[in-house]
Amino acid sequence: MSRMLRRVLVRGLRVCFRAKSSRVIVQNEEDRDFIVRKKIAFAEKTTVIPGFGVNAEEFAPGPEPDGEFVVMLAARMLWEKGVREFVEAAYELHKRDVKVRMVLVGAPDPNNPGCFPDRQLRDWVETGCVEWWGQQSEMPQVLRRAHLVCLPSYREGLPKVLLEAGACGRAVVTTDAPGCSYVVRHGENGLLVPIKNALALADAIHDLLLDADRRLRLGAAGRERAVREFSEEKIARHTLSVYAGLLSWNWPFGLDSAEEKARAVGNL
Repeated sequence: MSRMLRRVLVRGLRVCFRAKSSRVIVQNEEDRDFIVRKKIAFAEKTTVIPGFGVNAEEFAPGPEPDGEFVVMLAARMLWEKGVREFVEAAYELHKRDVKVRMVLVGAPDPNNPGCFPDRQLRDWVETGCVEWWGQQSEMPQVLRRAHLVCLPSYREGLPKVLLEAGACGRAVVTTDAPGCSYVVRHGENGLLVPIKNALALADAIHDLLLDADRRLRLGAAGRERAVREFSEEKIARHTLSVYAGLLSWNWPFGLDSAEEKARAVGNL
C-alpha cells in the first residue's frame, strides 16, 4: 500500500511542478538529488534552504560546564531519532567504566508511530546508565550544560538542534544520514558515525571525551559555521530572494531588481 501511495504522490508532484512559475524548496542536498533523480522537478527549479536558521545571539557560546562529562541527545523521544542507539552507547560506555552522564532531553510524541511509552524511558533511567530531563523550554541554557551534543538519527530534513548546538559552541556526534551530514562535516565541526551503530557512537563519544582540545576546536568551528551559513538573517534573505524571483508580474512600486522585490515581499 505504501509503495502505491508513493507512486501516486510522485506522479502528482510531477504534475504540480510542471508549472513554469513553480519552485521546489528542500532542506538538504540529498532531498534535492532524490527529487531530480525521480524526475519530480528539474535541478534548475530546485533550491536548498536549510530550514529557518538559528538565532546566533540567543544560542551563544559559553564555557564547558564543570563536573562530570555530559553527553546530550535533545529531540522528540522517537526510535528514528536514534534513542535506542544512544542508550546502547551509554551501556557500552558504562561497561568500559567511562565516567559520563548520558542525558535525554525531550518528550514522547504519542501521535507519531515511532514513539515509545514513558515506561520505556523510566526503565532506561532505572538502569542508571541514562538520565531523562523531559521537555525543556530554555534550550540555549540546556545545551550549554552539555560538553557534547549527540543526534544518532536515521534521517532528518534539517536537524535544528545540531545548528543550535553548533551556535552554542558545542561539538556534535551524529550519523552520516541525510540532513545530519548536511549540517556536520566530519572532523570539521563534529563527527559522523554510521546509522544504527551504537558501538561506533560510543567510540566517537569516548574519543571526544578524552580529547578536550579537539572537542573545543570542533565546537568553535560549529559556531563559526552556524553564524556564517545558518543564521536566521541569512536564511530569511535567501527565502525572500526565491519568492521575489517567482514574481513575474510588473510591480506597482516600480521595483525592478530581485533584491528590491525581496525587500518589498519582506515588508508585506
